[in-house]
Amino acid sequence: MKVSNDFIITELYWERVFLHITVLDKKNRDLDFRFIRFNRRDKQTLYSWDLPIDYKSCENGEYKFVINVPAFNGRSFIDNGNWMLQGIDKETGEIYHAVTTIEVAKTLEDKSRIYRYAGGKLSYDISFDTFSEDDYHLIFAMHSHFMIENNGWKH
Repeated sequence: MKVSNDFIITELYWERVFLHITVLDKKNRDLDFRFIRFNRRDKQTLYSWDLPIDYKSCENGEYKFVINVPAFNGRSFIDNGNWMLQGIDKETGEIYHAVTTIEVAKTLEDKSRIYRYAGGKLSYDISFDTFSEDDYHLIFAMHSHFMIENNGWKH
């Protein structure tokens, strides 16, 4: 897994259902972006779940994304899973995993969102955190889960 502090999430915030993410590529490469699903236990990427995303603007290596979360995957939420943001160098094909600053990492728990629907009987949960493979880089992770009300929990 290629990780470096040259590809870093500097800002993450919500505006209603829109998730705003700012990524700084310090080397100012020409990149494509995607969220890739991974196995949380062994950090193994599962390339069958590749969600390309487009940036809204780019200036001096700073990419800004605005993601409509309820319509993330075409016109629906993304499936249950753990997701990493990757940048792919268009020239070399190298893949970079997004990391965060300590300042951003400290706020990720507060950025979780729950979307209730079907009369409150169903919900969709988005949460964020970081993990590290070298105790130096804080790799960004997004988690998505569908939930259903358990009517039989008191039995």
